[in-house]
Amino acid sequence: MLPWQRARHPRDPRRAALSDSPLTPAEAQTDDQLRSSIADLEARARPLQAQLGAIRADVEERRTELRRRERQAKLKRRQAVRADVAAGHVPGLEEVVSGAVDIGGPGVLEGYRFLRQSATEVRLGYASASRQSLSFSDGSSTEDAADLATARALYERGWEFGTAQAKGVRVYATGTRAERMVPAAEIVVEVRDPV
Repeated sequence: MLPWQRARHPRDPRRAALSDSPLTPAEAQTDDQLRSSIADLEARARPLQAQLGAIRADVEERRTELRRRERQAKLKRRQAVRADVAAGHVPGLEEVVSGAVDIGGPGVLEGYRFLRQSATEVRLGYASASRQSLSFSDGSSTEDAADLATARALYERGWEFGTAQAKGVRVYATGTRAERMVPAAEIVVEVRDPV
């Protein structure tokens, strides 16, 4: 077979099942017969397209309802966390790091949820980092802690949250890259639920 010649494939039995009449090879049909068969196939497809459109509309309606319910549940969870934070039921970052409150958990920062007082979940450290960390400074040098034990040891040595240039805790909201420095008193801690 020469490169410009196409191999002829046997007729697809699925296409044959769509037709009520036996199909003749397209090459054997005249232009008018081809136009007529195209019009016939398009006419037979219209009700199927209408059914498909109705099914897609039903699927989207259900997806919208599911999104609405998920958003309502998320809003209720945030409201509950806000109420707990306002009531003082969730310990602050400084309390946990100092050892005044033992909330348990794995010890590594990835095992905890850090929240602002607005119940917005944040991550600690740099947004480009692969893991969370807390920076501590003695005024001239800076060290990072990726777990509570290291953070507690630095805190007990009198080091402050932050760096020599910026005091506080570097945070960024989950899902964003916008970092900011906030006072440690504005961060509360929960043990992350096991997945």
